[in-house]
Amino acid sequence: MLNCLVQGVALCMNPASASIACKAGSICTAVVARSPPGRVALLTSSRKLGSSIRCFSTASAGAMSVDITRQNLKDSLPAVREALDKCSFYALDCEMTGLFTDGNKHEYLDDIQARYTKMAESSKSYIITQYGLSCFEPTGPDSYQARTFNFYLFPQPHGAYNRRFLCDASSLVFLSEHGFDFNKCISQGVPYMPVRTRDFQLLQVNRSGEPRGGEPVVVTTDNDKAFIADLIQLVTDWLAGNMPSSSSMLPNGCAAATSAAGSGTDDERMGTSADEADPVAVAAAQQEQQHAELELPMMNSYQRLLAYQELSKAQFGVEGHPGFWMKKLPDSRYIVLVRATPQQAEQFEAEARAARIRAIHDAAGFAAVFDLMRRSGKPAVGHNCMFDIAYGLYSFADAYLPSTWRDYKKMVNAWHPGGVFDTKYIAKRLPEVGGGG
Repeated sequence: MLNCLVQGVALCMNPASASIACKAGSICTAVVARSPPGRVALLTSSRKLGSSIRCFSTASAGAMSVDITRQNLKDSLPAVREALDKCSFYALDCEMTGLFTDGNKHEYLDDIQARYTKMAESSKSYIITQYGLSCFEPTGPDSYQARTFNFYLFPQPHGAYNRRFLCDASSLVFLSEHGFDFNKCISQGVPYMPVRTRDFQLLQVNRSGEPRGGEPVVVTTDNDKAFIADLIQLVTDWLAGNMPSSSSMLPNGCAAATSAAGSGTDDERMGTSADEADPVAVAAAQQEQQHAELELPMMNSYQRLLAYQELSKAQFGVEGHPGFWMKKLPDSRYIVLVRATPQQAEQFEAEARAARIRAIHDAAGFAAVFDLMRRSGKPAVGHNCMFDIAYGLYSFADAYLPSTWRDYKKMVNAWHPGGVFDTKYIAKRLPEVGGGG
């Protein structure tokens, strides 16, 4: 890959005003001391074509930088997508809560597999708190415009995804000394989950409306038969307009409850205040809504399976529709039935599915950016970026790192198809480019 881009990366106080000119034949890998976390600017680049070297520097007036948090992520995604589409390459840099777990610090005699094994273990234990992304769009033969995005990151729990992580005191002290805003990171940080996890959850949402495969559960015990009989009777009475009493119990000892859909908002939906509403109309509306919903008592997982199986049968309504829609609550131990025609049930289900999809994308957050980076196919550039790449893959790609260095390289190629160029490695391995050999 020697005929590919050879970039120099610099971390600087103000990437929008920095520029470096390099002489022909030099690699320009000067690195300013680490400064505000997440601030990344790629200042110079060289292209080796045969034996010739061409260099350029960024124009200070053309560089742009923006901080991205949970509040402005959605509005910023189109700009990130545009920058990645137009750029020739992008540079990245990360800030983490730590680097080495106990016993996993690199030793001088470690081979590449040993180093990778230790790094992979650390990647699973720490998290990225800031991700700097600079996209470089050519503006002339030897000039580029940099668009820099500085992402504050912090994982948020969603469903079964709840990231646990370690912190090193030295890393937090370093961040604090360089002005890192921990409150902003936690309260406004962009949430994330691996792309694979996001896609799996989206697949589960799309499958939720499909008929369940496999053989139906055959009920054999007297307790289960009594549970189903009471459930059918309870739902039948509710559909007939009979209020379930406090003595209407299912076998688990919990009473069913009825609630009016949108309780307390009937007047608002009618477009009138409580004082202006016709008492007769209000009474009629309340009567109509009195049995709009039926909250079934808490059930264990096996009882819920039996309940879904029975409630899906065409035994309550007409023309194969039960006459209600089963609303899924965040607490899966409960089931709520909502009176609905077939058309209403279809609309309710579509709205609920759309809401679940939005919630998954909101929780995935930065996964959308990482996916855009992969889809762009552009070269990724970093300086001493071995940990940046590994942490990013574990946190944003797959929540998994292969056990071998060989397989890890395949994973890197899959998620960074444009290649990864580490300027520290290049400077050491190609001394002739820097005039040293």
